Amino acid sequence: MIETRKDQAARMKWAITAFFAKPDGVLPWTDWLRIGLEDVLVLDAWTTFKQRSRAGDLLALKPIDGAPIKPILGEDGRLPMPWVQGGEIVWPEAYQQILKGLGLSFGAGIAVGFSGAQGRTDATALKAANKAGVSLALT
Repeated sequence: MIETRKDQAARMKWAITAFFAKPDGVLPWTDWLRIGLEDVLVLDAWTTFKQRSRAGDLLALKPIDGAPIKPILGEDGRLPMPWVQGGEIVWPEAYQQILKGLGLSFGAGIAVGFSGAQGRTDATALKAANKAGVSLALT
C-alpha cells in the first residue's frame, strides 16, 4: 500500500516552481517526494534540513531521518514560539534529536522542519508523552 501511494503521488501533475525541480539540490522532485512520503507513511514524520545561504535564503530541503527527532512541547502542547528580546529574535529550542543516547536540540524552525500527521489537543497527554520521549507532533 505504501509503494502504491508513493507511485500515485509521483505520477501526479504538480505545478511546482524551479526550486522544487530538485528540492535538495540533487534528487529530482519525484525521487525526493518518494523519500518524504516513505517517512510520512512509515514513521509519521517527514523531516528536512533547511539549508540556507548566508543571507538566509532557502537553498535546499535535504531529507533527514525523522525517527530520532521529537518536538519539545510547551505546557500548552504546542511548539514554543520565538520572541523579540533586545531587538533580536530569540528562537527557543523546539526539537530534540537523540543519537546513541545523546540529545541535540534545535531552535524552532531554524534548521529542521518536522511534520507529523497525528494532531492532538490533549496538552497534558502531549506533555507527558514528550517527557517520556514519545515523538508526537501537532499540525
